[in-house]
Amino acid sequence: MMHMQTAYPVTNKRAAILVALFLVLTSAWLAGCDTVGGENIVLQPKDVSFLFVFDTDGVQGNTLTVSANGSHSLGQLVAADGFTLDDVVAVEVTEVELERIQPTNQFLNDFLTSATFQLVSSSGAERTVASQSTFGASRSAAMNITGADVTSVTTGSGFTSKLSVAVQQMTANEYRLEVTATLRIEVADI
Repeated sequence: MMHMQTAYPVTNKRAAILVALFLVLTSAWLAGCDTVGGENIVLQPKDVSFLFVFDTDGVQGNTLTVSANGSHSLGQLVAADGFTLDDVVAVEVTEVELERIQPTNQFLNDFLTSATFQLVSSSGAERTVASQSTFGASRSAAMNITGADVTSVTTGSGFTSKLSVAVQQMTANEYRLEVTATLRIEVADI
């Protein structure tokens, strides 16, 4: 007596393999982003750094506001993930780190008493992002976020920044500070 095998177990096996393959490919595609309720995606955090160079000549009293050397383009930042500037829904700053680059022999508290960091759009609109009123004996410090939503100043053709500082005991010829802001960028799913 001959037994006939049914095709059902093979079909179910193939379906299971296809479903598993689909899940693996979808997971790999989404590895660089997190889905946020509905149709928006949050990209992996992006760090943008700004260099500030100043000397004692620019100080009036004990304060100074200096513009960053250089700017960033949000369009270029999201292009690395396959999105365009038009896809951006929201931009927030999640962390701001201030670091002393020069002079190499001083800590932040040797010459700074406070600092305020602003992002500036290509059209000149400003947004205060972070500030710090005390510094320890270290070469870097996390600043307190005061204005996380920076969508309006980052979604133009480019953005830069300003740093306002209160200083004391400036003994070096040149000071270099770097501020790194971590951006949380939300884009519309395409």
